Amino acid sequence: MQITATRLEEARSDGAVEPYEPATFCVTLRADSSFSNLRFRSSLPNFSGWVATFGDSTVRLVPEANNPTALAAGETREFCFRLQGPQNISVDSALVRGVIVSDQNCGQAFEPLAFPAKGLPILLLALTLVDSSGNNLATDKEILTANTTLQHAASSRFNAENVTLYLALRVETPANVELLSAYDALDIKLPVALLTVNERERQWPVQFRYPVLTPQNQRIIATVNHTFFGFDRNGVLGEVKSAEVSAIMAIEHPCHARPRTFVPDQHHDGMSFQPNDGQTITIFDVAGNKVWQGNTRDDVWRGTKQNGEPALPGTYVWVISGEGGCKGTIVVLR
Repeated sequence: MQITATRLEEARSDGAVEPYEPATFCVTLRADSSFSNLRFRSSLPNFSGWVATFGDSTVRLVPEANNPTALAAGETREFCFRLQGPQNISVDSALVRGVIVSDQNCGQAFEPLAFPAKGLPILLLALTLVDSSGNNLATDKEILTANTTLQHAASSRFNAENVTLYLALRVETPANVELLSAYDALDIKLPVALLTVNERERQWPVQFRYPVLTPQNQRIIATVNHTFFGFDRNGVLGEVKSAEVSAIMAIEHPCHARPRTFVPDQHHDGMSFQPNDGQTITIFDVAGNKVWQGNTRDDVWRGTKQNGEPALPGTYVWVISGEGGCKGTIVVLR
C-alpha cells in the first residue's frame, strides 16, 4: 500500500488545527494487491489506534465509521479520521503516526504525516503589583503599578488582534480608584495587537492610585485574564476566556482619625481611628480635659462626653496610646 495524498478539514477552515478545534484528517491509499479486514493500529505505546502529536501533546485519531475495510489490487480509496486539537499547542505542525494491519500483513508503517497546527497567540505569564515606595504596602494617594507579563506563543499563525486582555482592580470594600494610565474604565482592554511575533515577551504596566483607603480596606486585588475567538473544550467556536491571574498587595494604614471634621448628626458611624487593635484612644479638649476614652476595637466616639452628654463644637485632641500610637486634632461641628 502507498499513501498518495493527505487532506485536512478543520472547523475554522483556515488551514491549521488550533486548541480544541474539531478536525478531520484523511489519507488516500493505493493498493498494489488485495487487502482485507484493514485496521489502523498505533506505533506508539499506550494507544490503540493512529495518533497525532502536537509537540508534547498527543491526541487519538478516531476512524470514520464509513471507512473502507478492504482494498482490491490497484484500487485507490480515502480513509478519514476525526480528532480534536489539544489544549496546549506549541508547534506549527502536527505529526500523524500509525500502522496499517490487514489479513495479508502483520503491519505496514509509514513515515509520519504532517498537517499545520497553531497555538494560542499569547501566553499570560504573570501579574505583579508594585508600589512607588517599594515596601509592598499601599497607602493613600500612592502610585501603584499593575504589571501584566505576556509572552508570544511559539506559533506565529494566530493573529494577536483576536485577543483582548482584561485587567480589573479592586479593594475588599468599595473605593474610588484613579487611573493614571490612558484608560477610562476598570475593565481595561490592553492593546495586545502590538505584541508582534518577533517580540517574545512584554510587560503591560497600568498605573493607578486610591485617593483614600479607609480602615476597612485591608488589601488591593488586581486580576487579569484574556479572551480570544477560539474553541472551548467542547469544540464550539466563540469567545473563550482564560483563567484569571491575580496579584494582592496589603494596605498600610498610618495612624489617623477620620473624619478630620466631625459632624455627629451626619457621621452616624462615629469617628474611626487607626491603629485600633486594643490601644487606648483618648479625646481631650483644648484645655487638656479628658472628654472620652475607649479601650477596645468596638469603642467608637460619637461626639459625646464619657457621661453621654454631647461635646461642644470646637477643636479636640485625640491620642492613641500604645504600639503605633500617635495624636492629632479634629474639629467637631454641630
